[in-house]
Amino acid sequence: MLLTIVFIALMKYRHNIQKLLFSIFVLISISMTFYYSGFTDKIVSKTEQQLSILGKNMNSPDGFRLQAYMLGYELIKEKPILGWGNNIRTHSKQLLNNEPFTVGYKKFFNNSKYPHFHNMYIDVAVRFGLPVFFLFLASIYSLLKRNILCKNILFSSYIMYFLIIGIFDSIFIFGTSLLLLTSFILITRGKNES
Repeated sequence: MLLTIVFIALMKYRHNIQKLLFSIFVLISISMTFYYSGFTDKIVSKTEQQLSILGKNMNSPDGFRLQAYMLGYELIKEKPILGWGNNIRTHSKQLLNNEPFTVGYKKFFNNSKYPHFHNMYIDVAVRFGLPVFFLFLASIYSLLKRNILCKNILFSSYIMYFLIIGIFDSIFIFGTSLLLLTSFILITRGKNES
């Protein structure tokens, strides 16, 4: 969320240096207040507790995601250049039997109509390899840069939203997210032309 606020402030106030510096000062002040108040220690402690609980309870929804990330990492390590394509089930069955994955996760991944990793970035890297993954990131950067120069804050904010959502789900697997993104692109394009 902090990155999104910084991103919007940079876009909105990039020509007004005083407002930009003031926005950055406010964000740094808030961040330092949280850091020195002990609040961050509480968050880190809570996160460590949750991760240790997840390690013992891999059947939870968060445990499923953690297993998906672990499986994705193992698959990327084995084929980092070309990736596995859409036929990831073939090799994942062997990995799932050799690694400490739960029975529930094995059933979910192997019987799922759309096996995915609950992370757009891991999905792209596993299926198409790291070179395509870096091209994907470069194209997103180019798209954002072009829209920032055109001062299209609405579209850029929406792209940022999808980038953040992509951390938690594979938006390319399910048509709803792509339909939503395409619709929004068409709407913002129509507003810019009129």
